[in-house]
Amino acid sequence: MAYADQQMTTPFGDATETNIATILRLLSHVPGVIVHDDEDATWVESSDTGQFNDLATPRFAEDSVDSRIVHILAHYAIRKVACSWWLGPGTKPCDLEQRLSKFGFKRVRKLLGMSLRLDALCYSSPQQKTHLVDNPDFSIFDRSPHPTFGEIKSAAERTRLKTRAILAYAVPQQFKHCVLFDSKMIPVAAASLCFDGAVVGIYDFGVSDAARGMGF
Repeated sequence: MAYADQQMTTPFGDATETNIATILRLLSHVPGVIVHDDEDATWVESSDTGQFNDLATPRFAEDSVDSRIVHILAHYAIRKVACSWWLGPGTKPCDLEQRLSKFGFKRVRKLLGMSLRLDALCYSSPQQKTHLVDNPDFSIFDRSPHPTFGEIKSAAERTRLKTRAILAYAVPQQFKHCVLFDSKMIPVAAASLCFDGAVVGIYDFGVSDAARGMGF
């Protein structure tokens, strides 16, 4: 399971969890993905290699938490796929991590986040000539490494990139995959953006190894 720090301030923690749930809902546009937008959790399931099988915003009632865990895990067991659950400041019940550990879950990472007010952002131009493109032709990554994901070789990596391409073209007002190109139109940096009301979540941010320290 991935774990958002419970020491996050409540507004930021809530916004982070909600944004992750928004991404999962958007996956309804991806063939082969089933989205469950329940009152007590948002979760997705798929049999495709490398596809999301995640759960976010768990808000289980105390008297039904174990039965809900069993019910949801049964879906993944039928597909014979692993799954990830995102826990955070708003997770209910507060001992859900301990309960999940009894089902074989292990915390894989603890994620720390940062936030800023976009209306107070100071922008500085890159030191080099660049071109920023929203939702580019994703076939370029057949020829050039992706700045964040590197060379796309495996089926899982292809699925991961294809999913972002589908979302970028299906719901461009809510999801964008931005790529920064250098003067030779080589991709040097990338990030995915998920727009959720006044909140923008930034994911998949990375700079290619060759471009680091060059002012991008």
